[in-house]
Amino acid sequence: MPILGVTGLVNAVELGVAVGKQRPDADIARDGVQLLATQLPLAELKIGVLVRSGWLTLDGEVDWFYQKELAEAAIRTVAGLQGIANTIEVRPKFNPDEIKHQMPMPFGGARGPTPRTYRYRRKTVALC
Repeated sequence: MPILGVTGLVNAVELGVAVGKQRPDADIARDGVQLLATQLPLAELKIGVLVRSGWLTLDGEVDWFYQKELAEAAIRTVAGLQGIANTIEVRPKFNPDEIKHQMPMPFGGARGPTPRTYRYRRKTVALC
C-alpha cells in the first residue's frame, strides 16, 4: 500500500560487531595465523595474512587448489572479520608435460615402441 509523500524506501540491515567493540586488526591477524598453522601446517609458511579495517587478505603461493580453499575456510571462523580476499596463487611444483614425457607409454603409445633384444634358445629376436 503506497504511503503519501514517500517516493523511495531503503531497507538495509547491517550485521557486525558494534561500533567501539570492533576487534583490533592485530588480534584478527594473530587468530588467522594460528588457524592457518593448525589447518595447513605445511603450507602456512607460504601464506601471508594482512588485515586492514577488519578486512583480511590471504596472499602467497600453494601447491594445490585444495590448500587455497582450506585456508579461506579456516579464516572464515575468525571473529570480527568484515570480509576476506583470497589472492593465493596455485603453482604446482611439477609441470604435467614433463611428467608425461618421463612416463613410459604402454603398448607403444604415441612415442612408438622402444626396440629391445632378447635371446631365446640361441636365437636373437628383435622386438619393436
